[in-house]
Amino acid sequence: MRRSSLAAVAAIGSVSLLLAGCSKADDGSDGGNKSAGANAATKDVVNASTKKGGTVTYAMSDVPDSFDPGNTYYAYMYNFSRLYARPLMTFKPDAGEKGNTLVPDLASAPGKQSDGGKTWTYTIRKGLKYQDGSPITSKDVKYAVERSNFARDVLSLGPNYFQQVLKGGDKYKGPYKDKSAEGLTSIETPDDTTIVFHLNQAFQEFD
Repeated sequence: MRRSSLAAVAAIGSVSLLLAGCSKADDGSDGGNKSAGANAATKDVVNASTKKGGTVTYAMSDVPDSFDPGNTYYAYMYNFSRLYARPLMTFKPDAGEKGNTLVPDLASAPGKQSDGGKTWTYTIRKGLKYQDGSPITSKDVKYAVERSNFARDVLSLGPNYFQQVLKGGDKYKGPYKDKSAEGLTSIETPDDTTIVFHLNQAFQEFD
């Protein structure tokens, strides 16, 4: 369950830009909250709380395709998965134009490119742990990419962009069929905090 919960952790940048919100009509029945008017949540955070904890109520526009972050394609489900799954890179959790800013999440910084943009190296931030206290490692991220992008016979709903951009991605059969220790060789994990992606061609916007 630990790995499956991180299945989309390396779906780099494949989350939607901001958490959508809606405000009540300006009819004075807002229970004491300041009424912000229509579409206010597309530009700013509306009625932000200063308290910690509590219950999150999340309204969705349709039935979820999957709660597995490695097996979903809908933008609103990518957004929802931000509550329980972590990618290497993500978009800033803010409203309006600020939400278009790409920022590191599991990664300590954006990827470092070499080989003319065909090799990308990320370092995972120190001290990140699962709920049970065990550390999140680069091998978990590698497995997440393999599982969510290459096991199409098991997880058929999510995107598989890594098949197209990773070297040898067109031949790799995924972690459920591949029983080798090294897995997809174009993703290297030289230590527990470093992950290296080898692309089949330069891709300047890999982040």
